[in-house]
Amino acid sequence: MSEWRAETSFKGRVGILGGSFDPIHAGHIQKVMDVRATLELRRVLLVPAWVAPYKLGGAKASAADRLRMVELAVSGQDGLEACDYEVRQEAVSYTIDTIEALMAVVGRPVLLVGADAYPTLPTWRWYQDLLRLADVAVMTRAGFSMPPPDDVFSAPTIWSSIGSNIWSHEGGLIVFVTTPDVDVSSTEVRRRIAADESLDGLVAPEVVSYIQKKGLYQKEKP
Repeated sequence: MSEWRAETSFKGRVGILGGSFDPIHAGHIQKVMDVRATLELRRVLLVPAWVAPYKLGGAKASAADRLRMVELAVSGQDGLEACDYEVRQEAVSYTIDTIEALMAVVGRPVLLVGADAYPTLPTWRWYQDLLRLADVAVMTRAGFSMPPPDDVFSAPTIWSSIGSNIWSHEGGLIVFVTTPDVDVSSTEVRRRIAADESLDGLVAPEVVSYIQKKGLYQKEKP
């Protein structure tokens, strides 16, 4: 950790993690908490999308329900907060718009992205502006090989390695953070709910109660 800390100064900054959170589960929480601890972020905002632009088929639960589940999941989790910015827009949620809007409140943020999303960043709307306005923390896991930024982003961006897990360019930084490999996904959670299987250890009890109360993700009747 010491090889990059003096050069990056992540300590005390605000992280942002967007997503459908359909629903939010233990994997989301564990990974975000680990990144926050590793980078010493002051807090992390979890931002449910109104409509995620690259999510085929859309979310199964409404934006309001997904936001409420995030609020319940982060309640009592030190340094984690739900952010309703994208839900309030009632429009397709582009990360660049969210970053620009929240910068006035949080300063230069640290954008958290999953290992699966990292290689797709060049397809995101105005991704070069995104890299200029925010630093990026990629949540990877032990033994999982990640391509360096030079292999992901096309020229003319020039990247320089300043440590074994961090790269800089003229606009900002990308750091790889090893996070726990939590074997759970929103798809699996929805499958378990429809099959009336246990969610113990996968979803916060408060979220489970909300899902049951609202009848979310139930198997459709013929």
